[in-house]
Amino acid sequence: MITQQIDYNIIWRNIDPWTSLSPSQSKQQIFNSLVKNIKDRKIFALQQNKFIMLMQPENDWIGKVHIFSDSTFTPFKTIDNITKHFFENSPAIKLYGMVSNIKIAKIYPLKTKWKHEGTLTNAMLHPNGELTDMYMMGANRNYYV
Repeated sequence: MITQQIDYNIIWRNIDPWTSLSPSQSKQQIFNSLVKNIKDRKIFALQQNKFIMLMQPENDWIGKVHIFSDSTFTPFKTIDNITKHFFENSPAIKLYGMVSNIKIAKIYPLKTKWKHEGTLTNAMLHPNGELTDMYMMGANRNYYV
C-alpha cells in the first residue's frame, strides 16, 4: 500500500551528505531541511514498505526525485507503483533523478519504465576527493498513465 505517512527514520538512516547535491551541509541539516519541506508540502513524499520516494517540483510539470530505502535490494515494482501514483495525482509530465551506480543506471530501464537519459561526467565529489559520473534517469507521464 502506498501511503503519505512517512517513516522519517528511513530517510535519516539513508542520508549521506556526500551523495547529496549539498555536500557542504551536515546530515542533520539535510534531514531537517527535507522534513520541513515535506511538512510544508514543498516536497511530496510517498512510501511503500521500506521504500520512500520524494518528488521536489521544479515547476508545474517537472519534478526531481530522491529515493530512500532500507531494503537491501532495489524494489523495481515499487518504483513503478509510486511513480504511477505521482503522475496520477499531480500535473507533472516529467520526473527525473540521478544515480551514481552504473549498474543501477543500466538495470533501471530493463526493470522499470524509467529511462537512462544521460551521463554527467565527474559530477559527484566523494569525501576522498574522487570525482565520479552521475547517471540521469527520467520517467514521462505517458509511460504510466
